[in-house]
Amino acid sequence: MTFIRRLVRDLSERRKSPVVLVRRGLALVRSEPAVLRRQVGLGCRPARGDEIVRQVAGLLAARAGAR
Repeated sequence: MTFIRRLVRDLSERRKSPVVLVRRGLALVRSEPAVLRRQVGLGCRPARGDEIVRQVAGLLAARAGAR
């Protein structure tokens, strides 16, 4: 999903040629599983953006309630 969003943004802003953007984006898509495995190995847990936002909101609410 990130690849698509960045591609659309970069194409609209004409940052680089479409061929360069697609080639680089596909390389990043292929390398992403290895990046995720490394981060999980370091103790991280994969999560979607909406899940992270909910967790942070919950932590902030708990912190505000503890005051």
